[in-house]
Amino acid sequence: MAAPLTAKSSIPTAYEMLEKYNLTRGILPEGVTGYVLHPDGSFEAYLPGDCNIHAANMQIKYSSRIAGNIQAQWIRSLEGVKVEMMLVWIGVTQVTRTDDQLNFFAGLISKSFPIGNFSKSPQCSS
Repeated sequence: MAAPLTAKSSIPTAYEMLEKYNLTRGILPEGVTGYVLHPDGSFEAYLPGDCNIHAANMQIKYSSRIAGNIQAQWIRSLEGVKVEMMLVWIGVTQVTRTDDQLNFFAGLISKSFPIGNFSKSPQCSS
């Protein structure tokens, strides 16, 4: 089911769906134009274009299409999100929540942050 991001819609936004899965809206940037969520948990979310963000002293790139598999407190098989580490872009493949921490996995590296750091969606830089 496609869900446009409008105030008049009775279909939850992509940000509200993240919260229903006990994650937080701030793991997606502002501007999601819609999403598709399948019964098996696979999903796609759409941005109007590629998006660059500087957060937590890191550069993060979002593709215009973000996909993965979502279940309570985790997203796996994530596609469309990369982080710059030591001058190399590495795909973020998984996000999990453990208590009040969000854990991000990129290649062999994982990093945890307080969930409060993601209470608001970041804005894409130009």
